[in-house]
Amino acid sequence: MAGKEGRSGKAETPWAAVLKLTLNEVDPASGKRKLRRLAEVTVDLALGGDMDAIEQIANRLDGRPAQAVSLDVHDDTGDGVRELLARLAAAQLRAQAAIGVIVDGGASALPDGSGGASAVPRRWYTPLRRS
Repeated sequence: MAGKEGRSGKAETPWAAVLKLTLNEVDPASGKRKLRRLAEVTVDLALGGDMDAIEQIANRLDGRPAQAVSLDVHDDTGDGVRELLARLAAAQLRAQAAIGVIVDGGASALPDGSGGASAVPRRWYTPLRRS
């Protein structure tokens, strides 16, 4: 079973394959599948107030809560961020000029071919028509 793809599209590990086999076996003491017994024990623990068991059940039924991600850029003056954005815009415009793309609805943002930092595109791009 190793190497078989699981639901996520990733190859199933040998450990996961053995766990699945074991959990599908019948427990001789109860006559139920071991996976069923494991679920019953988890529910019993949750009913007894075990927060880990409660969390496991909630995650399986409702899905895990989305993890918050934040990005905080600290620059008191903002000059560093503005300079970086201007340099990125200039590089983008130079690349567009090199492949024959202009800013839609206006004159070229690079009249002298320099790609100056003041040229910040504000609209979608249109390929140049070649005749």
